[in-house]
Amino acid sequence: MKQESHIALVRRARKIDRILRQVYPNARSELDYGNPFQLVVAVVLSAQNTDVGVNKATPALFARYPTPRTSGGWRAGSAGPPRRIRSKSKRMSNSCSPGETGRCCPTG
Repeated sequence: MKQESHIALVRRARKIDRILRQVYPNARSELDYGNPFQLVVAVVLSAQNTDVGVNKATPALFARYPTPRTSGGWRAGSAGPPRRIRSKSKRMSNSCSPGETGRCCPTG
């Protein structure tokens, strides 16, 4: 199967975004967050937790680690993250590191 070009991918994503905004004009996430970085973290945490549970845990987490720069304490083995999210700390830390594309998680 032929790989979609970057321009075609962006056009398709924008079209999907337009359609979703028309169909769901008042859509809102149930997760509480203050910036794009915190949204990424909340989404990772919500994978095996309820949104209510994530919203209870994230205020203290975001107070201590509000941005990717402060999230260095999440590295495995550190005393940084609460026990319930320690297993996800590697994924969150990796999401804030440049990947193949050189792009990082939103800075917030």
